[in-house]
Amino acid sequence: MTETAPQSVTQTAVQTDMQIAVQTDVSEPRRRSCIAPILATFLTLPGLLVSWALVGISPMACDSCNEEEGDQFTNSFDIAVEVWTVSGALTLALLVMAWVPPTPVRRSSVPEILSLLAPLAALLSWGIFYAIVDWPA
Repeated sequence: MTETAPQSVTQTAVQTDMQIAVQTDVSEPRRRSCIAPILATFLTLPGLLVSWALVGISPMACDSCNEEEGDQFTNSFDIAVEVWTVSGALTLALLVMAWVPPTPVRRSSVPEILSLLAPLAALLSWGIFYAIVDWPA
């Protein structure tokens, strides 16, 4: 009977240690998990703001165009603004998704990846806009 008591105490201690390890591993949030979304926010939002300003002043590139060049520029500019708007919305969606914490069951690096993709998407949206517009010579 003395042998069963230490075994049950040992088993209980091991089970308790395992429960503590599982609880801290699953329910405790990772430290510094908000650094990547904060950096992504500080890079993405100003990037989109600068991109918005550049898109806004782009029509002045064709102030001295003749009618044919003006029509080409306007047609390509209209398409490029629509593409830029959709890509900007997707960039903001990436940024919002970067702030959503991962589920406690699995510790994934999805927020960090999305935090990396958001500023890159802002740059890419401006690059696509610039490539689509038929700029006057």
